[in-house]
Amino acid sequence: MELKGSLNRLFFGKISRKLVFLLLVFSLLLGCVGYVSLRIIEGIAAPINEDLPQGVRLISETSELDSLAQFIRYYDEVLTQSARNYAFTSDEKWRTRYYMSAPELDRMIKEAIEKGDEEDKSIFSSIDKANLALVDMEERAMSLTGEGRNSEAIGILESEEYWDQKEVYEAGLREYVSRRGAKYDEAFSASTGRIDAIIKTISQKISSNTRYFTLIFMAVLAFSIAAALLFSGSISKPILELTNASKELEKGNFKARVDIRTGDELGELGNTFNKTASTLERADEERSQLDKAKTEFLSITSHELRSPMTPMKAQLQMLLRGYYGKLNKKQKESTDIILRNTERLDGIILDFLEISRIEAARLKFNFVKTDLIGHINNVVKEMKAFMSEKRIKIELDLGKLPVIEADPDRTMQVLRNLLNNAIKFSNNNSKVIVHVEPKDKHILFSVKDSGIGMSHQERIRLFEPFYQAEQTIYRKYGGVGLGLSICRGIVESQGGKIWAESESGKGSTFYFTLPLVPVKEMKPIRVLFSDQEIIDVKLRNIFNEILGPMGEREFEELLEKGVTEGNILAYINSLVEKGILDKGSAESFKNKVKRVFAKPSSDINHHERGIEHEIEYFFRK
Repeated sequence: MELKGSLNRLFFGKISRKLVFLLLVFSLLLGCVGYVSLRIIEGIAAPINEDLPQGVRLISETSELDSLAQFIRYYDEVLTQSARNYAFTSDEKWRTRYYMSAPELDRMIKEAIEKGDEEDKSIFSSIDKANLALVDMEERAMSLTGEGRNSEAIGILESEEYWDQKEVYEAGLREYVSRRGAKYDEAFSASTGRIDAIIKTISQKISSNTRYFTLIFMAVLAFSIAAALLFSGSISKPILELTNASKELEKGNFKARVDIRTGDELGELGNTFNKTASTLERADEERSQLDKAKTEFLSITSHELRSPMTPMKAQLQMLLRGYYGKLNKKQKESTDIILRNTERLDGIILDFLEISRIEAARLKFNFVKTDLIGHINNVVKEMKAFMSEKRIKIELDLGKLPVIEADPDRTMQVLRNLLNNAIKFSNNNSKVIVHVEPKDKHILFSVKDSGIGMSHQERIRLFEPFYQAEQTIYRKYGGVGLGLSICRGIVESQGGKIWAESESGKGSTFYFTLPLVPVKEMKPIRVLFSDQEIIDVKLRNIFNEILGPMGEREFEELLEKGVTEGNILAYINSLVEKGILDKGSAESFKNKVKRVFAKPSSDINHHERGIEHEIEYFFRK
């Protein structure tokens, strides 16, 4: 049934009918043009086939008779000289030559009589009669010579009768030559005239037929162009509309629709596209509602959870200080544990509140004109007392910073968090370097430690909520993994960037930027959920699709180097250089990879799209 349906669509679909109709019309037009061209050629060929051969035939016949006349004259001289020489010398070779040539002369005279017109026949008949008389006298002379009567033979050949016949013979030839020359000139002139007339006729026909043919050709061409434009427009315009709408969908505009009313398969495709877009729009609206509900839930839950926390802490503190009576040692220890965990829980709730504010674009900033140098010095001084038992040395490298409008508390919140982490995970008796300098239209902060470092896979997921590299070590110092996510939300809500450079066992360097011009209209920043795992799955599928069985192994090797757009594109170029992929397949490979990474910053963390882009941007000068 499916095969039958496919065949019906192929042969009877509306686009197929359009194609068949256009092909039939075009074939009909070509046939008309071909027929007209054939008729024109026949009209030109007619005078060439009819008149020209006639003139050529006349010239040919005249030339043939002239050749016969020349041979008749020649053989006549041969016979005359042979007969005389035999009479004078009695040499038998002349007699032999005579009898060899005489039949040829007789044959040629008979042929000339047969091929000539009436006047030619009369002339050559008189020549034939004279030739017979001359042959009779020459044979009698040779017979007498054979008997040794040479003087009598010479007398015959010198007689007046003999020379009279020779005169008749010569007169006939002269008359033919005179008449035939005039006739040849007449035939040549007639033939030349015919050729001129033919050329003129052909030129006239070519001229008139060229105009006629040009008009037909222009009409056919105009019709073909109009039909082609009409037909191509009925196909290309809907396809272009579908292409543009598909690009809008790719950008995340699920309100994109097409209006295709061709009544053919493209119209059906347009309707299907609109239905798909509507489904995607509903799904996107539902996702937005879920995100909003999730953010509101976090905000409300965090507030509701924090509301009892303050009186709980106050009561516990009062209990520890003996307001409700003196506690023994075990009671104090238990109460202290409860208070510390209450304060830790309160911190976690505060973090969730920050996350909900970031995602709802309700994070509060207090912008003031400020010199950040004093604030940076204060934070560094404050952090020097943090975990003093590790004897971590903090070095500060400050450039000349401009006075800018910013929220120093939020900026120092990020710096304090990065310093906190650097001190936690640095080895004892090591140092942490803080570097701050203006860079282009930003202020660049960096915090470098000499701690445990991270692998690439850990680094690209570092800013995801609840994710902790080297889980056991992080757990040693507490925390739930929201600090860096909050830092990212604060930085990106101000149009800045935050990323990290690190290798396992070689320490880490964290960077973030603060624009010189603040962003006062907040936008929601998606913090709580990450798409990195989805990206990895999509890339793995693309590798398997393009490279087949080797795709899985190649992707695993790339994971170790770092799954960034730049790394993957460089890898594809290396496959082309090695001859493993052709340029067409490589271009398709690249486009698919780019589509995976080409998502808005609200959907994919900035560092997931390639840390090397940030480093190049800030350090290329």
